[in-house]
Amino acid sequence: MENNILILKENLKYLILHDEEIREIIFQIVTKRGYNSSTPLEARICEFLQKRLKVPTNILGYRYLVEAVKIVVVDPSNISRVFANLYAEIANKFETTIPCVERSIRHAIHKSFDQMECPEEIFVYKNGRVPTNSQFIATVAEYIRFNKDLQ
Repeated sequence: MENNILILKENLKYLILHDEEIREIIFQIVTKRGYNSSTPLEARICEFLQKRLKVPTNILGYRYLVEAVKIVVVDPSNISRVFANLYAEIANKFETTIPCVERSIRHAIHKSFDQMECPEEIFVYKNGRVPTNSQFIATVAEYIRFNKDLQ
């Protein structure tokens, strides 16, 4: 029984990451109902993270990334105090710890880079290294802020 559940979970992960139709259905659920993206800004962030950066929506770091990018788009000065202010605000909102937020965002970023076809189009990174959390959040926030035509 446990083995069947593990196989089912792995198959579901594969489908979510590799099937564009399923990804689109999840996008519709998350942006319209599940995540409650009540603002156009949140919808733009969700669309960019899912469709362009391939951040899996089924991991906790996705929700934290949406919130982090939203906070930085609204007030760019928050990026300079990531651990003290940004993570603390997200941890407070989602009733978790600061290290959990940091770790979950890092995990989401690494998963995204595993799925992206051409990350160098958006991110400047050296020797194939994945950007830090703050670099990733800042880059996405700038992209969202200066590309109003998303969505």
